[in-house]
Amino acid sequence: MTPKQFNGIYRPLVRIAWENYCIRTGNSPNKKDAYRLWYEAALRDATRGRITTTKDAKPKDHQTLIQYFQALIAPSDTIPMYGWTVSQMAKFQDLSHAAHQAAHADGESRAFLPYIESILRRHHVPQNAGRWHFTNNTDTFDHLMADLAIRANDEYWIKRTAAAAETRIRWQLEQFLLDLDYLDKRYVHDWQYIRGIYKQADMLPADITDCPAVTLWRVLQMLDTHIRRICKDFDVRPMDLPTRAHPHPHLAIKETAHHLHIGHKLEHVAPVEVHAAPAEEYDPIPF
Repeated sequence: MTPKQFNGIYRPLVRIAWENYCIRTGNSPNKKDAYRLWYEAALRDATRGRITTTKDAKPKDHQTLIQYFQALIAPSDTIPMYGWTVSQMAKFQDLSHAAHQAAHADGESRAFLPYIESILRRHHVPQNAGRWHFTNNTDTFDHLMADLAIRANDEYWIKRTAAAAETRIRWQLEQFLLDLDYLDKRYVHDWQYIRGIYKQADMLPADITDCPAVTLWRVLQMLDTHIRRICKDFDVRPMDLPTRAHPHPHLAIKETAHHLHIGHKLEHVAPVEVHAAPAEEYDPIPF
């Protein structure tokens, strides 16, 4: 093999292997110092420390180097994917390998890529042109990493993904409590209020920080139903609550739009004609 033939095969292999390495580790492929250290280490591994540059390679070393870098870019080594950040993809690649190794130790016979693809299909991750497309940088990442962490018995990622889910749900619960404050101004609504309005109060811990994500999710659904029931009883639209998203941009509000939003000045709304009635006919209201 002539030097020209060798470089024509070898250089593309090195470039692809470096790009795959950057995806797994979160490095930028444009960092020359990191590339130099990685490349020199790869040459030492391939030749058992004999060379650190191809200038020192003998003809018999050429085939060894080609085979080494071909193994680095084997399809079974890297998951074809896009959509997440480089750091997220690198962490997912590493945890995927750990999960596959744990499964292999338990008797899993499938190769790495088919094993991971079965997990991605179970989570309904779309595939485009042979690459897996991750469209959500938060929820999808946490769900997949939690799944892989359990398979790999990785305590760090189990705790991290669980904490992330709990944080987001607790934040949403706080938003719902603000909506309840808006609907019922008699007192401030908090976690003790949530514990008190449900029959399952005895099942909920005294402190919200002690409540796991699965239970918080059920509480969130129940509280949302509770708020919608109050809105229906007192003829309040959920979209009128302070923390609910408004369905129209501010500039799209027109006289023909059948909506109302707190904070907007709707001078075009016709005055409401109020008829007096005996006090005993009024229904009690919470504010």
